[in-house]
Amino acid sequence: MLINTNLKINNEEILNKKEIKKRQKKSEQIQKNNVEIENNFFSLSFNNHGLLDEVKDIRRSNKTFKLNQQFFYYKGMGNKDLDGHYQQASGAYIFRPNGSEPQPFEGPIQNIQIIKSLLVQEVRQTINPWISQIIRLFPNKPFIEFQWKIGPLPKNKTLLESIEVITKYTIEGFKSSQVFWTDANGRQIIKRKRNDPERFYEGSEPAAGNYFPVNSRIWIEDSSDRMTILTDRSQGGASLNDGQIELMLHRRCFFDDAWGVEEALDEPGEDGRGLIVQGKHWLLLNEKNVKEHRPLAFDIFEENAPQTIAFIPLDNLIKGNISRYREFYRTEFSGISADSLPSTINILTLTPIGNKTNELLIRLEHFYQKNELKAANISSNVVEHIDLKKLFLPHFNVISAEELALGADRPVQNNKTKQNSNLIISLKPMEIRTFKLIIK
Repeated sequence: MLINTNLKINNEEILNKKEIKKRQKKSEQIQKNNVEIENNFFSLSFNNHGLLDEVKDIRRSNKTFKLNQQFFYYKGMGNKDLDGHYQQASGAYIFRPNGSEPQPFEGPIQNIQIIKSLLVQEVRQTINPWISQIIRLFPNKPFIEFQWKIGPLPKNKTLLESIEVITKYTIEGFKSSQVFWTDANGRQIIKRKRNDPERFYEGSEPAAGNYFPVNSRIWIEDSSDRMTILTDRSQGGASLNDGQIELMLHRRCFFDDAWGVEEALDEPGEDGRGLIVQGKHWLLLNEKNVKEHRPLAFDIFEENAPQTIAFIPLDNLIKGNISRYREFYRTEFSGISADSLPSTINILTLTPIGNKTNELLIRLEHFYQKNELKAANISSNVVEHIDLKKLFLPHFNVISAEELALGADRPVQNNKTKQNSNLIISLKPMEIRTFKLIIK
C-alpha cells in the first residue's frame, strides 16, 4: 500500500488475517476503580467515578500531577428576562451564559472500558447518552489524546434552554497567576490575562469576557511546568481559574442573538434531532522552557491530514514475501533532499504554476518566535539560511528564483531574480516568503 502525504511516499505492509490475530487487542469491561494506562512518557490513573484523576510524567522520575478532565455545560441566556423584557441572548455570534459557573453533568460515568494493545492503550468513557470520549496513549508519543463525541444536544420544546458544552482540564495546586497563552492562526503566541483591565474588561460577563479564539493551541504555566492543549479546529477557550483550561466544544442555542443571522443556532441535522460533533485534543505536559508544541502540532496535523492511498498487488516475482519485495522495490521516497531544510523551517506551499512544467510556486515559513529559539535551545541561528538550489536534489535543479508578494500575484518591490550562482535565501523568526522557481 502506498501512502502519499505532503512530499513523502511510504510503502506500508498489510498483514493477513492470521498475523492480525497475533496482535489482537485486549478489551475488557472493568469496574470504575484501579483504571490505569501508560506508555513510555505518561501513566494515567482514573478515580472511582471513571474520571481522569492523576498523570505521572515518566520522563521526569514519575513527577505526579493531580490532573482532572471533565465535561461541563453553560446554560445560554434566553432572549427575555424574568419580567418579559428583551435582553441579549446567547447565539450564533454571542456567547452569553446565564451565570458565570458552568454546570457539571449529574451522575457517574455510565460506562467505562479499557483497551490495551501494542499499538495503543485507551480508556473509553460514556458520560451520558450524548457525550462519549476516548482517552489514548500511543507508544513513543509525548502527548495524551482526547477524542470526544457530543450530540445531538437535547431540546425540550416546552422549556427551551440553550446548552453550551465545554471540556475542562484542571491541575490541582497549579499556580498560573491569572495568565494563559493562545495562538494567532497557528503562528504567534499571545499572552492573555484573566480580568485584564487594560483590555476594557468591565466584569459584567466574567466567563464570556475572558474567552479568546484558539486556532491551534492554548496553554498555562507556573514557575516550572506547562500544560498545553492542541486543538484540531478553531474553538473558544479560556483559563477562568488558575491551573485550568476550558474549551468550547458544542453549542445549541434556541434564540436569535440579533446580530444579523436572524435565526437561532439550532441546526436540526439530517434526522432532525440536532448536530453531532466529533474532534480531538492533544495534551502536552512538560517543563516550562520546552517548545515541543510547535513540531508536535505539525506532526499531528500531518498524521490527521487527508492522505492519498493506492493499493498495489504483489507480482509473481515477490509472491507475498515482504523481504523479497524490499530487495526489488523502493519503499520510501522524499521529494526534499536530506538536511536541506533546518528544523525550524516549514514548506507551506509547493505547487506548479498554471500548466507550465518548469515553474513552481513555493512558500517557506520560519515557524518559531525569536524568544522560543533561545529559551529551548532549538537553534543557534536566529536567522535561517536555505539554499534553494540544493532543496530538491537530485530530483531536479532550481535554475532561478523570483520573490513574490505573499499572495503570489506580483513580484516584491526592488526584487532581483536570483540566478543559478546565488540561490541562498534567509528567513527570520515568524517570517513567510514566497518564490517562483524555474526548474530543470
